[in-house]
Parts: sequence; C-alpha cells; structure tokens
Amino acid sequence: MLDNRFVLGRIAIYGQATAIYAKPNTGKTLLTIWLLIQAISAKGIEGADVFYINADDNYRGLVEKLKLAELHGFEMLAPGHNGFEAKLFVNYIQAMVRDESAHGKIIILDTLKKVRGFDG
Repeated sequence: MLDNRFVLGRIAIYGQATAIYAKPNTGKTLLTIWLLIQAISAKGIEGADVFYINADDNYRGLVEKLKLAELHGFEMLAPGHNGFEAKLFVNYIQAMVRDESAHGKIIILDTLKKVRGFDG
C-alpha cells in the first residue's frame, strides 16, 4: 500500500488511476505537464519515475514536450519513436508488474483512447 500523497497538484493521488476528461483543446495536456514539472521541482516525485506517453501530438508538439521532459528528468514516450508501440502498452505494464519494476512508477497516458486495451 502506498502513501496517500498527491502527484499532480491536488488532482491525482500516488498509486491510483486518475482520468482527466474535457473537450479537445481545453488545456488538459498543458495543465498536466505544468503540474508534473511543479511536483518534480518541489521534490514531491522523482522525474525518473515518470513515464509520459504522448500519443496525441504532432511531431512539432512532441519535440517541444520532449525538451521539457529532458529538462525535468522524466521519460517522454511516443508511438513509433525509439521502438515504443502503443498497441503493446498493456504488455509493457504486465512485464513491469512481473519483474517488480512497476512499484513507484507514475504513468501518464495522453491520450487514453489511442492506447490498445483502453479503446473500448
């Protein structure tokens, strides 16, 4: 069981699944990345424990967000880049659980519907 502590402002609690839903282009990604950077800067979470899966951006947006990820020490993954395949996301998670490397990790999916296993 994990401590009840927030990882994204007062929105997401460590160890729990949280969904942020709103119309397109309302700032969900911007807010999430800003809160993530705030949490890392305040030493509330370790950047190395964060895996941000960017499945909803064009190339320019991906590059801009990758710069932020590198600056603040978190992983930015994107389907079709560096061998990451969104369709295998559930398999990646299952492997992390099996080898016990999932403990303490924070996974952000942007956008959930673009990852196999979560597409209804």
